[in-house]
Amino acid sequence: MLEKFSAVWVIDMRAPTSDGRELALTRHTQPGSDLKRLIKRLKQTVPPQPSAKITAARAATVTPL
Repeated sequence: MLEKFSAVWVIDMRAPTSDGRELALTRHTQPGSDLKRLIKRLKQTVPPQPSAKITAARAATVTPL
């Protein structure tokens, strides 16, 4: 069962926009047919893909010496 679930990946992607903000996308892979059957047997559901978010750009972090 764990081997089947290990095929699901969650990816966080961040990209700067031309106006200085940041586009944040979180995506997960879609389960294959075997995993879909397993999820259904466990009486669970796959959540929908989250919406994209546009945020203010993150400030650069400086590590003191």
